[in-house]
Amino acid sequence: MGYDDVKKVGRSKRVPYIYGETASHRHMRRKLAAENDLKHLRGWCLNNDWSLTLHNDGHHWRMVGHGHSVDWYPSSAKLVIDHQHQRDVHCHDYRQVIWQLKEVMRE
Repeated sequence: MGYDDVKKVGRSKRVPYIYGETASHRHMRRKLAAENDLKHLRGWCLNNDWSLTLHNDGHHWRMVGHGHSVDWYPSSAKLVIDHQHQRDVHCHDYRQVIWQLKEVMRE
């Protein structure tokens, strides 16, 4: 039982959509791109008072800061703010995640 995305942040230049690509290959590509970009997100988090931990062999990333908990699942592009799974955001790459973290900080 899943939920539809409440918000989508647009297409990703980092992990572009490829017509005809299988879901498993797309998910693998997203996870590999996230792993390659880990240093960028980790650096941003350190500079902006967010902690970042990876779980489940990199399939689940948790950022905690500013009174919020944000979970990102890179392979499925799912981002969940404050455990509200019914209101998840579709984020393909670390730049989109940072954009969402900035939105959370403004709230």
